[in-house]
Amino acid sequence: MYRLIISGLMVMAAALPAQAEMSAGENELRAAFKDFGVIGLAQAGSGIPVTEVRRDADGTNPRDMFVLYIDAAHAAEEVKGSSLADELEGRPFNAAELYLNVKGNVIWRTPYRPGATTSAPQVYYLTNAAGESVMMTINGETRTPMFANEADADSKRAAFEKSFSEKGTPLTLSVQSVPLEPLIERMMAGEKLNIYVYSSPSVIRWSEQWENGARLIKNYRTEQTDAFESLVQGAD
Repeated sequence: MYRLIISGLMVMAAALPAQAEMSAGENELRAAFKDFGVIGLAQAGSGIPVTEVRRDADGTNPRDMFVLYIDAAHAAEEVKGSSLADELEGRPFNAAELYLNVKGNVIWRTPYRPGATTSAPQVYYLTNAAGESVMMTINGETRTPMFANEADADSKRAAFEKSFSEKGTPLTLSVQSVPLEPLIERMMAGEKLNIYVYSSPSVIRWSEQWENGARLIKNYRTEQTDAFESLVQGAD
């Protein structure tokens, strides 16, 4: 399922090369994805990134596409079942920086969603009863908050409803989804969408584990794993 290549387009390091001049589309993508992290797989030690070969419908134009996971737990689950489980690191990256660095040659991987009508990667946002998107002031700008994880979006919905209810102004919110890739295409074309995408909680969690020395993505620890071990240790 995976292929390892050496590529000059992608440097698996803490910092990606700075670009001297950015287009309006690149600026908008960076602003929208400032807190949107993803996981890129790489061979431990060498840093050689994981790619998959994709071709056009007629089988021509083979090209290496970089595999990016929107959810760290999903990455861990897939890697555990591969022959490279003991070799693959899960390196955290900013989605915009990596996307731009590899010139958009990416494959977005997302977990299976029961009942979903498409396998295309989605982001999630909140709307009110009138169907209007919830807007917030983020980094000094009015933007629509979006979430890489559906459960995270739903928890934000519940928190907002509870907060407004406690203030005596109850409201009903719904979680909506929109495909990720068309949003990127529109921003790269120069359209200002005023969105702001937040990372999946599992990516944030893995980034913290990475900072504490974890490397192989198969060793991703869920919140439930830590809680269970704490209970066992407490019982001892």
